Amino acid sequence: MTQDFSDDRSECYNHYYEIDTDTWRICKDVEVNDHTYIATDLAYNPADGLVYGSFYNEGINGFNFASFDPETLDYDIIAAIPDQMRYLAITADNNGNIYAISEAGDFLSVDPDTGAETIMAPTGVTPAPYMQSMTWDNASGMIYWVAVTDNGNSLYLINPAD
Repeated sequence: MTQDFSDDRSECYNHYYEIDTDTWRICKDVEVNDHTYIATDLAYNPADGLVYGSFYNEGINGFNFASFDPETLDYDIIAAIPDQMRYLAITADNNGNIYAISEAGDFLSVDPDTGAETIMAPTGVTPAPYMQSMTWDNASGMIYWVAVTDNGNSLYLINPAD
């Protein structure tokens, strides 16, 4: 998902892309003119085939935990995200577990059905309030988080089993 803005920034144009990783060609490009599809980070959940993320709400003054179907682009708001828990990064493992990093630097587990959050552990990192990302590594069972702090950027390894 990418966002483009009109020259006067009064309109936002979202594009959903699917890329064939064998050829690196775009095989799907759909324009979605709905600002609630603007996400701070996205995670594909292989357990249910949905994409989960932290999306702007209707008023563009907060965030929702939501999912969308990459085939139909049907969008489902699961829960509002409390301000103090805003997700900076999100990922999913092969079993359907959703993990996030909160604005406070906490490592969270997020229920994909209800959006209920559980603080797994503080990371000890104070992230800056910028978009970040993390990904699940199936081979190691670890999560890689690219963190942005006021002191720079770093790559962190998180063991969700700890």
